[in-house]
Amino acid sequence: MTRFLKWTGLILFAGIVGLALAILLVAGARAQTPIAVLQGAISQAAALAPDSYRWGMGPGMTLAPARSAGVGGYGHMAGMMGGYGGWGYGNDVAPQGTPVAVDEEIQLDAVSFRFDPATITVKAGETIRLVIANKDGVPHNLYSPDGALAYALLPAGGVQPVTFTAPTTPGAYLAVCTFHPGMNLEIVVE
Repeated sequence: MTRFLKWTGLILFAGIVGLALAILLVAGARAQTPIAVLQGAISQAAALAPDSYRWGMGPGMTLAPARSAGVGGYGHMAGMMGGYGGWGYGNDVAPQGTPVAVDEEIQLDAVSFRFDPATITVKAGETIRLVIANKDGVPHNLYSPDGALAYALLPAGGVQPVTFTAPTTPGAYLAVCTFHPGMNLEIVVE
């Protein structure tokens, strides 16, 4: 039994090392970070997942037709829980909060691993909504280490609004995609 466990552990270790080397090889060929390659693989796997997994159910769980009479919904364990499902799965939509009033809305694209435009100009202290269209096939994010912008995830092929208050101190602030080095947005505050 001990010999079996040793061999099983060795085989698993070799598989993990092989997967890591494959990711690094693909990353080098695509000139991307290994994390970006892994995120792309996960995005592709999610798109190809069986319907039951897209609905948020594991194997053996069934979809309960409980949308009538305003009861429950589809979601994780819908068949086992009498149709009561949580949002975040399949076609369900997360509850939305009250929209924040903004002083300016700016359209921004994430395309070819760059932000377009690469520089935006805003007024000090104003509330800004960036509407970011991620036109790449992989997720991006946007974060400002200077504190001008909180972390925001930008799903592949999606449009994500990001609302923030511009700093009160004029100057140039840097926002970056932490997944892809060199993918920067300069926020000029006047």
